[in-house]
Amino acid sequence: MALKEAMDSYRKRIDEALVGAFDQVSPAPLREAARWYPDAGGKRLRPVMAMMACEAAGGSANDALPVALAVEMVHNFSLVHDDIMDRDSTRRGRATVHTKWDEATAILAGDVLFARAFEMLAGIPDAAAHRDASRLLSEAIRRLCEGQALDMLFERDEHVTTQAYLDMIRGKTALLFEAAARGGALSAPSRHEGSLAALSVYGECFGMAFQIADDLLDVTGESETIGKPWGSDVRAGKRTILVLDALERGSDEQKRALRRALGRQDATDDEVRAAVDAMRASGAIAAAEKLRDAYAQRADAALEGLPPSDAREHLRALNRWATTRER
Repeated sequence: MALKEAMDSYRKRIDEALVGAFDQVSPAPLREAARWYPDAGGKRLRPVMAMMACEAAGGSANDALPVALAVEMVHNFSLVHDDIMDRDSTRRGRATVHTKWDEATAILAGDVLFARAFEMLAGIPDAAAHRDASRLLSEAIRRLCEGQALDMLFERDEHVTTQAYLDMIRGKTALLFEAAARGGALSAPSRHEGSLAALSVYGECFGMAFQIADDLLDVTGESETIGKPWGSDVRAGKRTILVLDALERGSDEQKRALRRALGRQDATDDEVRAAVDAMRASGAIAAAEKLRDAYAQRADAALEGLPPSDAREHLRALNRWATTRER
């Protein structure tokens, strides 16, 4: 089965499981705000990865459903709060929660999603697996918050290093993918340490490649593709790997072009284009693509620690998609 068909099948199970997931939440405005992002669909990458990982570890997709739903809730919780902090007005082609309602409602909606994640995780029948998955997800959430805090601090820091950036995206993005992959393997009744280790490496390296690819898409993609306004990271002053590299290796003229747009919400499209041109001319975009590919290759290599299966090949194809965004 091709990746698209496989992902559509997994997404259908996730979507069916999410029906009624917020029915007990009240009052109605909070319920609607909490379900706003989950109901919008999206790629469902993290829950899909959890289900694929469980199958690759010898279980079934349904075994991983509690973990899959939990990581999807956590992901959406992070998006709600992230959009407030970044002042983004659109997400997945629709208004952000704080824009459609208000910031107070959005904060509470994010908290509801956080709580529902652990309610979903309680559906794991094996006590030891539930304990391990709860610890795994709790750590991923803590690291996610730490990564987000660093991301915000970096916007005002002129001396961010490449290593600091990598540590930041590991917490902000990669470790939730690792939690999805390892959590999926934990859900398999016949789980063993070899599969857990392989899928942990796969999930983390996939997440690193995925975030670097997102950084690239912000300046090379279209708004319809990335689901948010083009160049928003530049205007927000995000110290992505592209910005760090261009500020280090660029000419004085290239650095000036970048700084004219960096961190300015009122930067014109022409100014942002000039900043992107400076990143490209300095070699920063090519360097980021090389780093993205290196992480993707490490994720691919980790899959060799799993027995051959359709699920393993789906994970391999998913990793390739994360790098190219083509399938």
